[in-house]
Amino acid sequence: MIYDLNMFWCYLTNESQVIINRAKELLTREDYDFDTKTTKTSQFFQTVSKINDIETIRFPTGLIKWVSNKLSLPVDKKLPRFSYFTETDVLAVANEVKNINPHFEIRDYQIEACLASLNNFESLIHSSVGSGKTSVLSLVCKILENDKILIMNGNNFILQQIYDRLLSFGITDVSWNPSKEPDYSKRIIILNSKGSDQRLNKKDPNYLQFLKTVNTWITDEAQHFQSLTAFEPVFYMDDTKLQHIIGYSGSPFRNYKHPYNDKDDFVLIALLGEPVFTYEMKDTIADQNIAQPYAYFINYPNKEINIPPALKDNYFMQYRFAITYNKPRNRSGIEMLKFLNKHGIKTLASFNNIKPGQSMMKTLKQEGVDSKFICGDNTIHEWVRTPRGGLRLQTTEGNVDDIRKAFENGYNIIFGSSVMDEGVDLEDFQAVVLFSAGKTPIAGIQRIGRASRKKKNGQNISFVIDFKDINGNYMFRNHYEKRRQMMIDSGVKIIDKVQDFCKMIEDLNKNPEE
Repeated sequence: MIYDLNMFWCYLTNESQVIINRAKELLTREDYDFDTKTTKTSQFFQTVSKINDIETIRFPTGLIKWVSNKLSLPVDKKLPRFSYFTETDVLAVANEVKNINPHFEIRDYQIEACLASLNNFESLIHSSVGSGKTSVLSLVCKILENDKILIMNGNNFILQQIYDRLLSFGITDVSWNPSKEPDYSKRIIILNSKGSDQRLNKKDPNYLQFLKTVNTWITDEAQHFQSLTAFEPVFYMDDTKLQHIIGYSGSPFRNYKHPYNDKDDFVLIALLGEPVFTYEMKDTIADQNIAQPYAYFINYPNKEINIPPALKDNYFMQYRFAITYNKPRNRSGIEMLKFLNKHGIKTLASFNNIKPGQSMMKTLKQEGVDSKFICGDNTIHEWVRTPRGGLRLQTTEGNVDDIRKAFENGYNIIFGSSVMDEGVDLEDFQAVVLFSAGKTPIAGIQRIGRASRKKKNGQNISFVIDFKDINGNYMFRNHYEKRRQMMIDSGVKIIDKVQDFCKMIEDLNKNPEE
C-alpha cells in the first residue's frame, strides 16, 4: 500500500520485501555523465523503519502515480488539509480583479489552471507562452488570501513582472526588492532562487524561520526546478503548514515524449508530479492567443570540424567548434539579420554566449546595422563610434524598458542572453534567430515564445530562424532534428525554401494596395 498524506513525502509499507525491493529499484536512477565520464547513481527513496525485516520507505509524492502503476499497488489518499475551490470561487475573485484592473479578462482554460493549482498539494501547470500564466499565478495568490506564500524564479526580470502583475491585481502585501533583505512580515515573499540558496548556505536564521511558516510555495519557470538550488527550501518547510507546491512552466520537459527517461525530467516529476493542467503552444496558436510562428532552417555550408583528439569526447569543446565559432554558420546568420533589419523586422538574436554575440554585433555595426545586447545582470552592451572612427564596446545599466526605447529609436536587432529566453513580456519582437542550438526542446520553445506574442496590429504571425546542423557532428544533427520535430509538434509551420520565407517577410509590411 502507498499512503498519500498530501505532503511532500509519501510512504510505502505493509508490503512484502520483494515489493519493497522492486520499488527501490524503480526509485534508483543511474545516469552517465559524458563530461566526467562517470555514472551517477541517485536514490529517490529513504528507509524510515524496518520491522521483522520488512521495510517502510518514503519517496516524493510526485512519483506516486508512476510507482503505483508500475507495481500495481493501491494508494490510500488522505483527505487534503486545504480547502477545495470551485469555478464560482475563481470567478468571484476574477471579478474583484476586473474592478481594479478593467483590462483583465479571464479565459476558460485559465479558470481550469487556477483550480488545478488550488485543489492539489503538488501541481505542475504546463501553460504555454502567451497563455497568461502570470495572471493565473497572481489570481491564485489573491484567492489564497490567508496563505503565507513564497514565489521563486532565477530571473529578476520575470520576478519584477510577477510583482507588477500582483500589484495590478490589488495585492500589495508583497516583499520584492532584489537588492535588499526580504520583509518577512509580508504575506507574499518574492525571491530569486540564487538568493534563496545563498541564505540557506549561510543558515540565515530569519529565512529559515520564514520557511517554517510557508503555506504555499510557487516556482515559476519550473523546468529549472531540478537543481538543489531551486528545491532545497522544501526540506526546511513545516509539513503540517505547507499546503501547496505549485510549478508553472511553458515547456516543462526536456524529453517531452518520454519524460521518465530523462534524469532532469524525472526529478521534476518527483518534485511536482505529472502535469495536472496542460495548455500547449499548439493550443495557444489554435486559439489565436499568440502569433502563428513560421520557421526556416538555414542550410549553410557545414562540414565535419577537425577537433584535437584529446577533446573528441568533450561536449563543451565540440559545441564551441561546431556551433559557437562556426564561421559559415555565423556568417549566414549575419546575412539573415541584415535582411530582417532591412525590412524593419524587430528581431531577437538569441545567444547563450555573450562574447561571440558581441563579436557578431561588431560585424553588424561595421556593415551598417546598429544593435544592442541585453544580459541577465541588468547590463546592455552596444558598439559605438569613437571620435577617431573606431569602435568601442559601451556598457550601461538597463532593462526591458530600454529595449522598448531602442525600438522607438529605430533599432531592429536585439541580442539576448538566456535572460531573454523565458517569460520576458516584450510584444515588439516579430522574429527570433536561434544562434545557440539547444540540446533539448525547452530552450527552443521558450525562445520562439519571445517573438510570438499576439500582434495587435497587422498580421498575427512571427518568424523563427534556426540552423540546419546536418553535415557536422552527429550530436548536433540529432539536436537539429529534435528541434525541428519540437517545432512541428508545437504548431510551428516549417518553410523549406528560403525564397518563400523571404517573400513572406518582404510582403509583411507592404501596403495591401501596392
